[in-house]
Amino acid sequence: MGLRDGFLSTMTLVTALSIGALFFTGNMTFIQAVIVGIFTANLIHAIGAIFFQPLVINRFEQMIYDVPTNLITVLIKGYVLTFTGVNYYVQKRFIRLPFLMNKLMNAGFAFFLFIIWVLISVNMYEG
Repeated sequence: MGLRDGFLSTMTLVTALSIGALFFTGNMTFIQAVIVGIFTANLIHAIGAIFFQPLVINRFEQMIYDVPTNLITVLIKGYVLTFTGVNYYVQKRFIRLPFLMNKLMNAGFAFFLFIIWVLISVNMYEG
């Protein structure tokens, strides 16, 4: 198991435990916790894509297309598609833009995801 696989396993565990912790605090339902997890994962990948866009795109494609098919990899593919799929398809469109416009659009996308994440979080504690 390489460093990359260990990192992904750790991030998967942290995300799953975080969603579970949000659900069991009593302030939000499970579906709300999953939606917050999806926005959080996309936000983390969008911030990473500002600096390492080809790496984020290649990593997603490697996790989806370049793995043998068995039960574990199908579950991992579902996780990757659910939690970072939106960011992948947005980054595939942004990479065609000129460099400066690309980085500005990436920053805007990350800011948009951050605002949605904040609104959901505030709604969770206010409502």
